[in-house]
Amino acid sequence: MVNELLLFPDTNVNALTREHKTALVIAQSLPPSEEILEIKGSLLRFGAVNANNLNQPRDEFIKNTVTQIRRDVRTQLEHAERTRT
Repeated sequence: MVNELLLFPDTNVNALTREHKTALVIAQSLPPSEEILEIKGSLLRFGAVNANNLNQPRDEFIKNTVTQIRRDVRTQLEHAERTRT
């Protein structure tokens, strides 16, 4: 089934879920079986990559990195504030 879907010209093998996972990442997280190995092989043949390896525009990558750093700092500050008393 996966092979057939990947043959469609408009299929984006590296489409992201809301959780920013690609099909390959999802397949890699499943328990190993013959079917999963076949799915991973098909995905790889059609150019699937992990979400971390997708080519993001540099500005978007920097924006996302800065946003994540801000969240981490905010979380650390909130934790420090809660544990101060």
